[in-house]
Amino acid sequence: EEESSLEEERKIEITFGDENGSCATFDLENEDHTLGNVLRYALVKNRNVDFAGYTILHPSHNNITLRIQTVDESVPATTALVTAIDDLKEISNHILGCFQEELKTIER
Repeated sequence: EEESSLEEERKIEITFGDENGSCATFDLENEDHTLGNVLRYALVKNRNVDFAGYTILHPSHNNITLRIQTVDESVPATTALVTAIDDLKEISNHILGCFQEELKTIER
């Protein structure tokens, strides 16, 4: 039963990858342009990423398909995705910190 609950919680799946790992396609469930745009932005800022793009196959589906190709096999596409997510966490934490500091000055 635990295994089936893990399957239900799975948010991302690799649907295609080449043999050296430099190219991969990821399907992200229950996500839309909000996450797709920021992931693509963070990926293309990485000098090791040659291509990053996403698509939503149909407006009624809440899934995005993210395609990543790195410059070479020394940086796998999965590593580039993890790096992009970490970068976005860092940016989000910075924005939150700035917002909280500004909120403190307003509340005084």
